[in-house]
Amino acid sequence: MNRKDTTRRGISLRAILLIVAAAAVFVGSVLFMMVWATQSARHAARLSSSRFGMRQIGWALQTYAGDHRELFPGDVMSDTGKPLLSWRVAILPYIEKTELYEEFKLNEPWDSPHNKRLLAEMPTIYASPLSQVDLASDHKTVYLRPTGKGLAMDSHKSAGLGMRDGTYATVIVVEANDSHAVPCTKPDDLKYDPKTPLAGLGGQLDDGFLALFADASVLMISNSVDPKAWHAMLTPSGREPIDRTRWAANK
Repeated sequence: MNRKDTTRRGISLRAILLIVAAAAVFVGSVLFMMVWATQSARHAARLSSSRFGMRQIGWALQTYAGDHRELFPGDVMSDTGKPLLSWRVAILPYIEKTELYEEFKLNEPWDSPHNKRLLAEMPTIYASPLSQVDLASDHKTVYLRPTGKGLAMDSHKSAGLGMRDGTYATVIVVEANDSHAVPCTKPDDLKYDPKTPLAGLGGQLDDGFLALFADASVLMISNSVDPKAWHAMLTPSGREPIDRTRWAANK
């Protein structure tokens, strides 16, 4: 074999190796894009499902208010003012769960032997599809009311539709992170602290968190929302200028 043939075969072998390497890179890129597209589609579907679930909760709250002198439900309270069951139980008839609602003993706490048995029957609408844990199996929820003095939902009390700032500008329910999940029937929500206004929020999404407004609209609020603007969205009658779209994620 002469030197020219050897050189040609060497060049041919390198060409084949380059082609194989290029093909491997191409196939890898295609597979990566397919996986990325699939994951993106699944994430978008979960986000859409969570938005719709929160809207259903919003519609239920509005319908309840229409039947109760324009008041949103507070937690179910005892005659002595002790919280017994969550507002999430109070709206069951408004999400087509009247029979389940009627099974609850409204004069007993959420964890009484009778009522605790019903926890497993709470609708999956309360389980966020964006959660990183199986909330449905644990019968927990991250759809919570921000509660605190001066907020739309002040502790366990109910709030009315007559909000000076308008229902469009007032947040009544948020999607908290998994570490703040609570049993669906427990009268417990997300306690707001002005010193750490965004505590308990974010984590389900990279860009922000979902918030349900009193008009039943759902908006993804950016993680970088100004704390003062967020506080304004939580108060129903602060009369602060509110541009909620300014702080929307993925605008």
